[in-house]
Amino acid sequence: ARRISVQKGKAVVLGSARGEGITLENGVLSLTISKTTGAIDALQWKSNGLQLVDTARGAGLNEYIYVPGKDPADARRLSNVKVTGGESGKLVSSLVVTADAPGCKSYFHEVRVLDGIDRIDIINGINREAVRAKEGVHLAFPFSVPDGQLRYDVAHGIVRPEGDQLPGACKNFFSVVSWVDVSNDQRGVTWATIDAPLIEIGDITAEQPWMKEIAPAQNFYSYVMNNYWHT
Repeated sequence: ARRISVQKGKAVVLGSARGEGITLENGVLSLTISKTTGAIDALQWKSNGLQLVDTARGAGLNEYIYVPGKDPADARRLSNVKVTGGESGKLVSSLVVTADAPGCKSYFHEVRVLDGIDRIDIINGINREAVRAKEGVHLAFPFSVPDGQLRYDVAHGIVRPEGDQLPGACKNFFSVVSWVDVSNDQRGVTWATIDAPLIEIGDITAEQPWMKEIAPAQNFYSYVMNNYWHT
């Protein structure tokens, strides 16, 4: 048994998580959010300065991309982006992004860090409009892991795209159970998904002609939803 006594006094506040403006940090990681795109345009290991976002592949992590119709060249993105403070404690700190999102009645996402943990949490709130035309919603994750091998999990197995697929397998998009990992011999990033199991690797390819092969890539897209499969 343990007896705990609660008494009046000054609260003990511990932790290194903090958010200010468009920046979050927690003693292990630091990140910034773009005021233009709402995406995470910098994610850095504080101990060695390694940058984990490959902005050459897009605006940043969790970039919202809406494709009206089937051609990615027509993609539309967020506008009127606003970044505000969310959780403000030293244990948990967060920033909240609100914006006008094509195809949505309303949109927000919250980026959260916890003191001393090498993880960031992203919570996306996508309140969709009732659209009957063909469309797709994608979230970009361009990680900077040079020459990294991408792997994802399936039921009781781990898959390397192309190398571990049967001949004729779908390569336009992939179904994962819970995570995608991109690693080289020095570093890596693991992305976990709770309720969006489809991804596209390298480019937005879901509605492209049937792909017979896929090139190695360290970036991918969470394929959130589509309205292509009409019956």
